[in-house]
Amino acid sequence: EQQTANLLFSLLGPSEDDVSLLPQPVRDYNSFQHSLHTKLQGMSNWDAMQVQVPTSYQEAKEMFTDLGKAFRLITFRLLFRKHEDRRYLSSVLISMFDGLDWHIDNQAACLLFSCEAVVKMFLTDLTRRQGGLVRLSHMLVAMVTVCGRLDNNLSQGLSSILDWSFALLEGGDR
Repeated sequence: EQQTANLLFSLLGPSEDDVSLLPQPVRDYNSFQHSLHTKLQGMSNWDAMQVQVPTSYQEAKEMFTDLGKAFRLITFRLLFRKHEDRRYLSSVLISMFDGLDWHIDNQAACLLFSCEAVVKMFLTDLTRRQGGLVRLSHMLVAMVTVCGRLDNNLSQGLSSILDWSFALLEGGDR
């Protein structure tokens, strides 16, 4: 799981931005070309998720769009597979978030750039782990906070996840 998480982050996570270390022709690339070049060179920014929290939608989009797309594609591929296969993606996400020591706001932003199915799968798996209800509540708060920071409305999908999460906990400990 950790190897899968590291591979996904290496390929799709944010990349180093130190242009001065790159050869002259590469310095003239536009932002998309530069990002693609650095990712293909294996120059992922491993520390970004610990210290850099996006303050705008554009920053978050640059950091999480590729990872979010990957998680959406993997999820839709796994929908028709065994239950264990679907839980594997949640384990990969947890390995990525915990193993690389992501800031909770970055975890929330990454989930927000995926899809409702990924978020629900991840949150459901959280409730099954030790201390999961506390982590679930922290994640929901972080998602609402990040949603506001990125100037998104709760009605753009997060409200249904919040409603769903309360239904998930119905009859259980809150």
